[in-house]
Amino acid sequence: MNKKQDIREIIAAKINGSTITNNLRYIIEASKNGRLNQLYDRQIISMMAACDFGKNWENLSKSKTLFYMLDGKPQFNKPSDNHETTTKT
Repeated sequence: MNKKQDIREIIAAKINGSTITNNLRYIIEASKNGRLNQLYDRQIISMMAACDFGKNWENLSKSKTLFYMLDGKPQFNKPSDNHETTTKT
């Protein structure tokens, strides 16, 4: 069975328990040290900005894409939008 996978456009992350950043160097360093708490995609950040959580959320929602997540793995080149994986049922 072919199943279309969601491609997550990662633009920020929570590191060190409470810091939200879009600095890729800090995110990689936190990941190496086991301090990466959560990845945020454009959809989540845009929703937070729409809920009027402040100007910083609006600015963050407009920031560049850091990388993409596909099948739980980071990819730095945008995967094709019609990416499909084959799974056995």
